[in-house]
Amino acid sequence: MKKVIFGLLLLSSLFIRVSSVVASDSFAFKSVNNFTISDFTADHYLDKDSSGRSTLKTVENITAEFPQYDQNHGIERYIPMKYDNHSVSLRIESIKNEKGGNINYSLKKSNDNLVIRIGDSDKYVHNTMKYVITYTQRDVTRHFSDTDSDEFYWDINGTGWPQRFSSIAARLHLGAGIAKSLSGKQSCYYGKYGDTSQCALVRDDDVFTTTVTKLKPYENVTIAVGFKSNTFSDYKVSSAELIEKYIVKIEIFIAILVFLILTLIRFTLGGDAPGKGIVVPEYLPPENEDIATAAVLRKCKKTWSTAIIIGLAVGRKIQISDNGEKKTRKKIYTLKLLSIDKLSRGEFLVVQALFGYKLVIGSEYVIKPHKNDPVLAKWLFDSFNEIKMQVDLDGYYSENVKANKLMSIILYSTIAQMSLAAFIYQLNEDSMKFIVMTAIISFISGIIIKNSYKPLSEKGRKLSDYLKGLEMYIKTAETDRINFLQSPQGALKGSVDVNDGEAILQLYERVLPYAVLFGIEKKWTETLSQYYQGQNSNPYWYNTYDSFDSSSFRSAMSNFTSSVGNSSSYVSSSLLSELSSSGSSSSSWSSSGGSSGGGSSGGGGGGGGGGGW
Repeated sequence: MKKVIFGLLLLSSLFIRVSSVVASDSFAFKSVNNFTISDFTADHYLDKDSSGRSTLKTVENITAEFPQYDQNHGIERYIPMKYDNHSVSLRIESIKNEKGGNINYSLKKSNDNLVIRIGDSDKYVHNTMKYVITYTQRDVTRHFSDTDSDEFYWDINGTGWPQRFSSIAARLHLGAGIAKSLSGKQSCYYGKYGDTSQCALVRDDDVFTTTVTKLKPYENVTIAVGFKSNTFSDYKVSSAELIEKYIVKIEIFIAILVFLILTLIRFTLGGDAPGKGIVVPEYLPPENEDIATAAVLRKCKKTWSTAIIIGLAVGRKIQISDNGEKKTRKKIYTLKLLSIDKLSRGEFLVVQALFGYKLVIGSEYVIKPHKNDPVLAKWLFDSFNEIKMQVDLDGYYSENVKANKLMSIILYSTIAQMSLAAFIYQLNEDSMKFIVMTAIISFISGIIIKNSYKPLSEKGRKLSDYLKGLEMYIKTAETDRINFLQSPQGALKGSVDVNDGEAILQLYERVLPYAVLFGIEKKWTETLSQYYQGQNSNPYWYNTYDSFDSSSFRSAMSNFTSSVGNSSSYVSSSLLSELSSSGSSSSSWSSSGGSSGGGSSGGGGGGGGGGGW
């Protein structure tokens, strides 16, 4: 019976390092993303300023089709704030409806995106809604050596939308000062990130136009228009960036001192919301919480998808089977989709990656040993970042008001120091530079502290403490666990008959995904195997043709431990390699030009993504 559990452990290990994506149609489930975009029209006005640097004004007309029932307050639009590893000086000009009336919105930065949340939290939207988003950017072109030209290589809607698009239209309007510098080469691409399918990009005088219809979720349109070399001036590093890169090194002592002082203040004034003070054992999974949310709060990036797939199996959403092969290197696993009822956000992302967008009941996915698929590895990587963004928006972190006040104090101090520097400049230029550098370094240090730590809100702290209690319970010896269930404290949380082996088994199965998430599943599965053996039963969610051989169990566990270490290391390195060349929807730019036909969807700047809320 323990062999069954060993198979489960091996599956967990293999799932982290192998997978593939089956792309098909979108699956609509009851969530804030269960709507479509009937029309996405973007007008881009490209020109250059007096210094030759490119400027861009964008007007997006987005028509969303919402359900008639209360589900959505509006949409979210994620716009990247960087291109080619530098700022594009993104500025939102207006958010309006089709009649020109202003719409309420809020802004938030997340993962190098500016997140625009449009709508009212106390109102729902239904049927057809139109949104007009206007924003400006600069330094949106670059020179590509392979095409020997400057290019406007730009994603239109971005690869981060989980909605269907009935139509995407893009119009590029060229300023009079740059139209004469066209190279005569232009291309258009559409599809998921990296797809090279081409679309028609038609020129009419100084306007380029393309329209693509029936795009699936996470599909995008990208245009690339070539200009003669030196049409646009290169991006120039700002003074603040030069200071950060060079002069800060000279003033390192001051920077460290300021950093330490502000860090001390942050820990004393701006930490996590206070908890109860004492973490107590918890023997039940947190109620109404997605395990993916738990993974974000506990920073379990390597194990989150494995924990979810085990949870899906225990929850009778999928069936796990193996081929009965005793040799680890030849064991093959099959995952079969049984149900899509009431999937959480994290479960939906993993199931969709495994079984495709249609999510047909009975679909199967085969995991073969020692075979990695970087496509799914990147899919899961991006999905985890999407979940992190949602956890932030859902209020598990606080804005740290005290820390923000501290930043204001630092800013006022900086202004005072610079005013003093202006006075000292008349006496000694070197002294003026020293004071200015000190002020700038202090300001940069404050920004780093503010952005590098997100304190938990009361909601986040409550869940975090609960997860610590659950981990404490899992790590506890079996005798102590039983004693806890019999204690008054345990009785308050629920009634479990410690003499009923079947009831204990069902409880431990529910906790298994969290044991996997915390990386302590080995001991937990050994305990589970004892209960399966005591009940003379097999896991209903795991089929195997193999039989348990106790003499091989110890060596199997040793092999498993080694396999986990190797697979985790492999996934990390493969993801880094993959991301260095492709990246995510918010920060991926092709190193090759696209105007000559060698580009791809998602290879340009801009784009981003969006969804509902």
